[in-house]
Amino acid sequence: MGSDIPPPTIAAIIRHAGERPGAAAVVNNGVATTYADLARTIAGFAQALAALGLRPGQTAAVQCGDQYLHLLLLLAAERSGIATASFVSGELDRPLPLLAQVDLVLTELPARISGARRIHAITKPWVEATLALRSEAEEIAPQSLDAPVRFQRTSGTTGFPKRILMRRRVHEARQSLWAEIDRMVPGDRALIALPFTMGTSYSHASSALRAGATTVFDSRVELAEALTLHAITHIKMLPLQLRDLLERLPPDFVKPPRLVVATVGGRLAPHLRERLMTRLAVRLHEQYASNEMGLVSEMIGDGPGAIGSIYPGVAVEIVDADDKPVPHGQSGRVRVKAETVVEAYLDDPEATARMFRDGWFYPGDLGILHAPGRLEVIGREDDLLNIGGRKILPEELEDRIRERAAVGDVGVCALPNTDGIDEVWVAVVYDAPDDRDIRIRLRPAFVDFIYGHAHLVKLAAVPRTATGKIKRADLRAAILAAGKSGR
Repeated sequence: MGSDIPPPTIAAIIRHAGERPGAAAVVNNGVATTYADLARTIAGFAQALAALGLRPGQTAAVQCGDQYLHLLLLLAAERSGIATASFVSGELDRPLPLLAQVDLVLTELPARISGARRIHAITKPWVEATLALRSEAEEIAPQSLDAPVRFQRTSGTTGFPKRILMRRRVHEARQSLWAEIDRMVPGDRALIALPFTMGTSYSHASSALRAGATTVFDSRVELAEALTLHAITHIKMLPLQLRDLLERLPPDFVKPPRLVVATVGGRLAPHLRERLMTRLAVRLHEQYASNEMGLVSEMIGDGPGAIGSIYPGVAVEIVDADDKPVPHGQSGRVRVKAETVVEAYLDDPEATARMFRDGWFYPGDLGILHAPGRLEVIGREDDLLNIGGRKILPEELEDRIRERAAVGDVGVCALPNTDGIDEVWVAVVYDAPDDRDIRIRLRPAFVDFIYGHAHLVKLAAVPRTATGKIKRADLRAAILAAGKSGR
C-alpha cells in the first residue's frame, strides 16, 4: 500500500455508482438510496462542510439522532480528509473535552454545547439545502496514510474514558480485516444496530458499502421485525442487545435463512450462544476486540471456555508479571501487536506508558494460549475476586446466575466483611416483591463453586458502559449505597 491513497470507502462507493448505479446502497426507515445518489449526496455534503470552513487536516465532532444523516456526515468528512469523532446527546450531561478541541461541532443540540470552538446547528433547512446540492462525484485526491481519520474513546471500564486517534494506516488495516471476516457481497444487507460512537459500527457500515451491499437503518421497528422486514444478512451487536433480542422474539418468529451475527464487547454465555444458533443465526462471529487494538480473535466452540482463533497478522502473547511469555496452557496477561493497534492515548502519557510498551498493547485481560493461534480470554486482571484465597472470575459466576436464576440482569463483586475478608455480593435486577424466590433460584449457581457467604442486593439497573461492560467500581458503590441486605 502506497503512502498516499484515495479514501477506499469513498472510492468503492463511486465505483459501485458507475458499475451498478441503481443498486440500493442504503435503506433508511424504508426509503432506499442508490449508489449513484449516495455518491452525489456525499459529494454535496463535502461541499457543505467546505462552505463551513472545514479544510483537509481539520477535525469535526458529530452528534445526530438520524443514523443515516450521521453516516453521510462521516463519509463526507472522510472524503474531504477531515478527521471525525461521534458523540450522542446522552453524553451532554457532563463536559466532553473532545468538543473543546475539535475545529467544528456539528450537532442538533447547539444550546446544550458549551466550551466548543465553533458550533454548527444541524437544522432541517440546512440538511434539505445540502441534500439538494447533489454534486457530481468528481475524482478524489489521495490522502496520506498518516492522516487522522477518526477520534474514538475507550469505554472507560478501568478508570476514566480515554481518547485515541486512528490514522488512515490503522483504519485501512482494520477495514481489510473486517472485509475478510464479513465476506459481504452485492445483495447482502447489513443492519446497523449500534451507535457510531462505537468504532465497530462505522466499520460495519463501511464494510458493507465497500462490498456493494446495502446498509440498513430502521428506527421505526424492533430489531426482530427489522431483521425480517429487510431480509438482513449481517448484524453486529453487544451481548446485552443480543440477549434482549432473543428474549423478545415472538414464538412464531421464523429463523432468517442467511443471518450472520457478530458480537463485540464481551463473551456470550453458553446457553445464550446455543439459543442464538437455534433461533436466529446461521453463523456467529464472537469477536475479541477493543477500540485500541481492533479485532484480535474470533471465538469458536460451544463450551463454557470458548477458544478463539487469532486473526492473520495479529500477534498475541501471554506473559507473567515480569512480561516474560508463559508456556502454552498457562494463564497470564494478554498483550497484542498488530498493524491494527493505535499508537497511544491522547493527552494521557501515564496510561500510554502503562498500556503501550515496546510495540505491544496490554489490554488488561487475562488469557491462555492453548496452541499457536488459539486464544482463550478468561477475564479482566483487575476484576478477579479473591475469596478465601480462591480466585474467581466474576463473569463466570454471572453467567451461571443468568442461566440458572432467570434474573433481568446481574453483577458480581467482592466486598470485605467486618473481619476484612472479602465476600461475594450479587446485585440482581428483578420484579419480585420479596427475596425468597430469587434466593432459592440463586442457590444452584453456587453449588461446588464458591467458598464463604454470598450476599444479595436488588438494584434498579446494573451500571454498564456504552459497550455493555459492567462498571465494577460503580457496581461496588451501588451495592454499598443499597445496603448490605443479608445473605
